[in-house]
Amino acid sequence: MDMLHASNLPKKIANGEAELNSCPYITVEYYYDNSGYYAYILLNANDKILYNIKDELIKNNINVLHYGKSHKEANNGRQYQWFIRVGEGDKKPFQETIESFFTTVFMIFSDEQKAKNQLEDLIKERDYIKLELENTQKDNREKEKQREEYIIKYHKSEKSVKETEEFNELLEHEIKLLNDKNTELEKNIEKLKEDNLKLQLNNTQKSINEVNKNITIIETKKHNIFKEIINTMFPDFTFLRGSEDVLVQEYDDIKPSLHMLRDLAYNPINVMSKRFQRAPNFKEWRRSGKSSERIYFRDDGNGKYSILISHKDLQKRDEGYLSSI
Repeated sequence: MDMLHASNLPKKIANGEAELNSCPYITVEYYYDNSGYYAYILLNANDKILYNIKDELIKNNINVLHYGKSHKEANNGRQYQWFIRVGEGDKKPFQETIESFFTTVFMIFSDEQKAKNQLEDLIKERDYIKLELENTQKDNREKEKQREEYIIKYHKSEKSVKETEEFNELLEHEIKLLNDKNTELEKNIEKLKEDNLKLQLNNTQKSINEVNKNITIIETKKHNIFKEIINTMFPDFTFLRGSEDVLVQEYDDIKPSLHMLRDLAYNPINVMSKRFQRAPNFKEWRRSGKSSERIYFRDDGNGKYSILISHKDLQKRDEGYLSSI
């Protein structure tokens, strides 16, 4: 998570944060899921930030196909507020492309990048403290050697006791300064031990991430199993352009759509639909109420149908596709 401000082009400030126009600081989380037919950027943010990110994606030549509220958990097991559909089939953006976009445009770094930077800083601090300690110990040895040499010279030259006491006081003062420095370094070493403990915690987090990765694999399998169930229920249906993904990922309640598909398969006279004017070979079914859900279907004969599951606000794009097939 990083701090953002809802401006068209975020401004860099201290600590790698960006400001939003006249808005308090808020947090933004994102997750990129490209495991299905479509690729999704999933967000936790307010709607102003959603629109800001959507506009910046378009400016950076990343194709935005659709966006809205997210009703299903992502394949990492988490529920996000919004989704932005950014690719389909073999045209999905690479993971590195999305990470680079969020890093360069919004200065949002992944947890892995942050952990790596913290580890490098801790290693540098540890090496610096180690060098300081070695230098202090070397200074102590040199001072002690000087003191011993002086005592020998004193006995040889029979210098006055006063001179010896003054020199001893000077050496003791210097030794006290070195001891103080040693005490400070020991505190720094204790801090380093605490930081090492944090590194161990980071390793624990890596284990947690591995568990989350396994959860992602399971969620993906669940998603694929659901798609297989749909295709098994309706073996004579050809689902066009990732329609199963749209049904599972983007519809808040799939029951009305499943009931419609069941009627189409076994009792098509019960399906309330009208001819789709721009693609006359297809008919259009709308869910009752204010829902934006749309299902377009074409009778291919012998009980077989071509199905496109989509949204009202994508109708113009769907018209061009359906009229071409």
